[in-house]
Amino acid sequence: MLDNTDIIRAIIFANPAEQQLYAKRYSYSYPHGSPNSCLVASIGTMWSPGAWAKVADMVMYTRQQGFNCWWEELSDTSSVNQPMTNTMRNDALLKASSIGVEYVLALDNDALPEPDMLVRLMNAEVTCIAPFISDTRAEEVCIGSPRRPTGQSQQPMKWVPFTALLLHTSILNCIGVRPFTDTGNEGQFFRLLARYGHRVWMDTDNQLLVASPPSYPGELSWD
Repeated sequence: MLDNTDIIRAIIFANPAEQQLYAKRYSYSYPHGSPNSCLVASIGTMWSPGAWAKVADMVMYTRQQGFNCWWEELSDTSSVNQPMTNTMRNDALLKASSIGVEYVLALDNDALPEPDMLVRLMNAEVTCIAPFISDTRAEEVCIGSPRRPTGQSQQPMKWVPFTALLLHTSILNCIGVRPFTDTGNEGQFFRLLARYGHRVWMDTDNQLLVASPPSYPGELSWD
């Protein structure tokens, strides 16, 4: 019977940091073909100035910390009757599952992440988590519900913007293959997660700048 050391030796790692991270988490993790892995999926068809370089720096930094990180600019496969970005988020989740990674980061093309943003999200080791995006109407609190201030570590949320969302791919086992288009907006999507016992978290110490703020739902209330 193989012990922990034998299994670690049998896996091919991209670098020593990846092997060290796997060894650290092996004792409390279930087997996975590509442990500590993530697909970064770019959502949108037009990049905001500086955003592409920011994402590239984040991906490189994440790999250097021992995470098997992929990055793909998705194509728009939506129909005229579906919001483009939600179709792309569905595609991101399916793509991540099909290539066998543990997590997917759906990241809008106007996001300006710091190099360590994804590492900090993945270190939380939860099913669904997002960074802090400041509300331009009241900059001391986040966009989402509850309206939490920054600097409070990881906090449970009712909903967060879709701008940057890290999901464990196992979530497909309960929410289906088209969760973003089936629900249509943040409020309904996170209600769907709650129906299966999943909660979204926000890392309030992990602030994400965006080139343009997320749109607001007008009279619709998700609280």
